[in-house]
Amino acid sequence: MQRVREQVQVPEQLHSGAGRVKSVTVAVLDTGIAYHPDLVGRLLAFSDFVEGRNFPYDDNGHGTHVCGIVCGSGELSGGRFRGMAPETKLVVGKVLDRQGEGSCDSMQEALEWVLRVKNRYGIRVLNISVGIGDLKERYKEQMLRKSLELLWDHNILVVCAAGNTGPEDGSISEMASSRKVLTVGCHDGRYCKNDPGRCETYSGRGRRYDVTR
Repeated sequence: MQRVREQVQVPEQLHSGAGRVKSVTVAVLDTGIAYHPDLVGRLLAFSDFVEGRNFPYDDNGHGTHVCGIVCGSGELSGGRFRGMAPETKLVVGKVLDRQGEGSCDSMQEALEWVLRVKNRYGIRVLNISVGIGDLKERYKEQMLRKSLELLWDHNILVVCAAGNTGPEDGSISEMASSRKVLTVGCHDGRYCKNDPGRCETYSGRGRRYDVTR
């Protein structure tokens, strides 16, 4: 988390004294969320679209990691390793199983859930650090895009991962290809600059000349 804070240059004054920003609620669709001291008091709601369980859990770990980047308090590190916005609250939907695999149907159901509960929990941001490959059922990809764009139209900032099928032009994950989505690729920066397996070598990318004028 500290590496991410340094890369995006999060001002320290945002989390201290008079400079503290007002908290918002972020919805996270991923592998779930597990108990962690840095996330105590953050979770407002949880829904499981994989196994249908009624209690929060994460049998993979990726979702908890993402939640920590969003709003970990840094409790275990004396405040050093904390998230981007420690005052943020969470609404978490489990859409991926222990292997990090999921279905378009589960994702679609989760997106509809976020839309239903957005006013109840004050959701302002939706994070989906999930990429999908090429599907045989193209209409399901189109349905997901329409749902994401509907959330955007309802004043929710939708943030999607670019996916890991790059670095060729036009390799962005289908869910992240809409113009109503904030697409985020991977950049290791100075931390892995000499690593041949650094994420810039496989992060999804857009079409070089596909820009809106």
